Amino acid sequence: MGLGKKLGQNVTISDIKEIDVPQKDGRILTKAIFVCESKGGRSLNIDEGWVKDFKGSLVHQAFWVTTDDDGQISKFSTLGKLMSHLEVETIADLIGKEVRGYPKENGFTVICTTDLSDDDFK
Repeated sequence: MGLGKKLGQNVTISDIKEIDVPQKDGRILTKAIFVCESKGGRSLNIDEGWVKDFKGSLVHQAFWVTTDDDGQISKFSTLGKLMSHLEVETIADLIGKEVRGYPKENGFTVICTTDLSDDDFK
């Protein structure tokens, strides 16, 4: 068996947890954590997504549960971008979806919120 050349991996979202994260200014923000299963049976907790910022640079950002004026997930948030990319209407619709993940600098897997390939990470 040879050394693999692919940088990313496909994982399936099996559950979604929300945690409250206290901020220094006293606010409490909610973050979504995706429980994902790899093809090899490994369970991963993923709380960040790869997004392209306004300059087109690839960055990873947390899946904050950010709402718009109507109380819906903001389509401009990382979570909203993932939902749009996977063409789902609700957070619960993400369960069972297969997503592509690529490691960030520390080796932890981050979910893609847009079409990316190994070439984007070289």
